[in-house]
Amino acid sequence: DDQTLFLVAEDTCHKMNVSDGAPRQSQKMPQLIDEQPHHWGYVARANDLLLGSGRKPESSYYRQSREADLALWYDNMSLVTSSYLFGLPAEGGPPTWTYQSGVVINSTITIGGNRLYFLESHAEKALKNETGRMPMSAFLGGDCFLVALDLKTGTQLWKQPYDLSNCQHIVYLNYAQEKLIVSGNRYVN
Repeated sequence: DDQTLFLVAEDTCHKMNVSDGAPRQSQKMPQLIDEQPHHWGYVARANDLLLGSGRKPESSYYRQSREADLALWYDNMSLVTSSYLFGLPAEGGPPTWTYQSGVVINSTITIGGNRLYFLESHAEKALKNETGRMPMSAFLGGDCFLVALDLKTGTQLWKQPYDLSNCQHIVYLNYAQEKLIVSGNRYVN
């Protein structure tokens, strides 16, 4: 925001002054899954909330290498996912809300119109994935949903089945002017 840079590492969000980089405070994320610590995935400041997602520690990419490029950019690219979402008071304190249902595709977490949108999968292969990093094919073998949460309360506004068959390699959500756009790709011929 205008005052603070939010930087996440492992399970902590570090807050620094924008003007001089001086540390302000740190904030831990909620741990919702017993015996399976998660790291902070998505991070965004919206109104008076600090929004985030809980991802498995192995899911993010940390190194630039040929292997990482192969995993990130080609036909079988592996997407980073999260196990749950949360909203915290931006100035610190316990969670305002949490959401946990299926596997959230991080590239689809989108804020717009006081709502938080995302695609989630209930496909067995996605739910059983141990790393939190998987190709689109893992999501295509089961039910997928487009979900909208109230940004302030985390209340589920709607959850509708969504066909991802046209998104065989990557999928994104974008929002502007009360329009939500799902984009992805699949090869034809």
